[in-house]
Amino acid sequence: MKSYRMSTFAWAGLLAASLLGCSVKHLDSSGQNNGAATGSLREATVPASFDFALSRAVTLTVNADPSLFDAKGVAGIEVKDLNNKLLFRGPIRTGQAFSAGFNLSTHDDTVNVTFRRRGVEQTSSVSFSNNTASHLFQ
Repeated sequence: MKSYRMSTFAWAGLLAASLLGCSVKHLDSSGQNNGAATGSLREATVPASFDFALSRAVTLTVNADPSLFDAKGVAGIEVKDLNNKLLFRGPIRTGQAFSAGFNLSTHDDTVNVTFRRRGVEQTSSVSFSNNTASHLFQ
C-alpha cells in the first residue's frame, strides 16, 4: 500500500507542477535576481526574426583552369565541412562549371574544396555569402 500512495503523490506533484508552470528567474553572476521580470515559460516570447533551423541550403560553384585537367578533361571535386565531414563528391569537366547544392550547418560559413586528378591535388577554403560561394582553381 505504501508504494501506491507514493506513486499517487508523485503523480499529483507532477500534475500540480505542470498546471502551475515553471517559474523563470533571471539571476546575475552573483546569483541575485537582476530585477528582470519573472514568469512562466508559457509567457516566454521568441522574436519573429529568430531562426530555429540547424542547417541551410547552400550552392557552391567551382571552375578550374583547363591546364589542370588530364587528357580526358575530367577531374574530381570533394567538399568537406570544417569537421572534415564529406558533404559532396563529384566530377568536374574542363570548360564546365561544377555547381552543387547541399545542406550546411547554420554555424558554418566555410567549407574545404579539393580538386583532384592523378598527380594534382589542390584544396582551398571557400566562404559562403548569402548561401552562395564560388571558387576558381588555377
